[in-house]
Amino acid sequence: MEKKAPFDIEVLRKKLASGEPHQLTVVSDSMTPLIKVGEEITIKAKPAPENLQIFDIVLFYQGGRLNAHILTKIDKNKDQLITRPLKDPRHQDYPLNYDDLLGVISNKQLSWWHKFKVLAGSI
Repeated sequence: MEKKAPFDIEVLRKKLASGEPHQLTVVSDSMTPLIKVGEEITIKAKPAPENLQIFDIVLFYQGGRLNAHILTKIDKNKDQLITRPLKDPRHQDYPLNYDDLLGVISNKQLSWWHKFKVLAGSI
């Protein structure tokens, strides 16, 4: 049996920073029903901070793992970003800095229903 090479976050950072999109296979159900386990997502380089938008689906590395969650708040005063999973929109992730972002998911967009679900979960 061939041994799988360990994941290298720095290789992914460099690849995305060069402008080259990258494909990843989803292993968590935190973004269901929009993104399902086993589905391929396309990640592109993160935009400049001023071009980030609420409801972007962003990829970040936190707690030793990759996460693709919805950007729900941009706090420019504290230089913090807040994200949430779609599966449980009441759950709020730990704050991120712009440098924690790796990229944005380019082949998935939130529908108005998903946006409403996220907004309703934050009330």
